[in-house]
Parts: sequence; C-alpha cells; structure tokens
Amino acid sequence: MTAAVTVIMCVYKRVERLPETIRLLEQQTNKNFRFIIWNNSGIEISPQSNSLNMLVHNSEKNIGGIGRFYAVKTYCGKFEKIIFIDDDQIFNNTLIADFIKIYEVNKIKSWHSFIIIDENNYFNRKKISKCGVKCNYCGTGGMILNSSIFFDEGLYQIPNEYIFIEDLWLSFYAITIHGYVLEHASVNIQIIIDEHDQYKLLIDKKTKFLKYLIEKKWNIRNI
Repeated sequence: MTAAVTVIMCVYKRVERLPETIRLLEQQTNKNFRFIIWNNSGIEISPQSNSLNMLVHNSEKNIGGIGRFYAVKTYCGKFEKIIFIDDDQIFNNTLIADFIKIYEVNKIKSWHSFIIIDENNYFNRKKISKCGVKCNYCGTGGMILNSSIFFDEGLYQIPNEYIFIEDLWLSFYAITIHGYVLEHASVNIQIIIDEHDQYKLLIDKKTKFLKYLIEKKWNIRNI
C-alpha cells in the first residue's frame, strides 16, 4: 500500500532520542505513513524499526530545519500529505490520525502557531490554542500541509543569513506567494526541555528577518 502521509523530522544533537520517537510512531493508530529522517548530526545513522516504513538521509552538514523542505522535494510526490515533527517532541498514539482529520489543501495547520502583531518585534505575538483559528505564523515542529509548495523553486531562495529561520520564511512564502491560509492545529504534542534547542542562537535575527519580510510586502495584519 502506498503511504498516504509522510512524516519528516530533522535530527541534529538529539540522535539518542531517535528510538523514543520511533517507538511513538510505531504505536500510532493510523499506520499508513512513512517516516523520513533528515540527519544533520554529521554522524551517519541507521536506526531500526520492525514496523515503520522508514528512510534516512544523512546530510553532509547541518543545514537546520530546512532539511525537511529538501526531504519533501527529494523523496515525496507533489500531492502527498506532509507532517513535520521535531526531535524534542513526545506525542500520543493518535497524532497522525488527528492531523489527517484536520488536513485541508492550501492550508498549513500547526500546533505551534501565533499571530505576530508588531512589525518591529517578532516576539510581540499572540499564542493561538483553538483549532481552526487563523494565524500568520506556523512553526514547523508539529505541522501538516500539502507537499506541492516544496516544488516551487522560489521557496529555496531564502537569504543565506536567515537559512535557519525556515519556519518564518515558510509562513511568509505560503501566505504571500501561494495564498495559503494558516491555522492552529489542536494536536497532543509536548516538548522535552534540554540544552540543545537551536532557537536561542537565532533570537536576535528573528525580528530582523521579520522586518526584511515586511519590506518584501508581507502584510502581517491581513489574516
């Protein structure tokens, strides 16, 4: 049977958590999916599973979360449902089924979603927690969308300075170029807190990138 869904995750400094993520995916009530790991760790890995349809791409260098975009472009057809997860997340056994229930073409739905309300401050934003509420930012850790946007070559023209802020870029590009609607997804995901989160290194750049995107005609108030 051809998988209806592809789940994609990047791994960097949490390779030791892979068995736990695999275990959680093996327990899903909907098992009609494949799992792609984009490995940014610099160490070749070959995780095992008795039941998952799994593929590993060992990247030569760490390119951050945008590796998920390249994974879609390289390994997925244009009309597949794509779910992105992070390597620091735990979730219940209905995650895949719950995402599929709320999937809609030309929409991005994310568990980590906000309304950015200040053009001059990325961190002045409102957290969204109700399913279906529109937003202007969707984080890539806990997201479902159609694969077609990843075959638009313009998506990969993100300025190199901001290559690790691919989530903000995707939100901007999906809204302004493809006319997508962004919404909150009420799925059961929790974050494991550790010292490996790369966002701390990007704090100073996020508002700068937001201002850059607004100069590119992103009207963040048009939701």
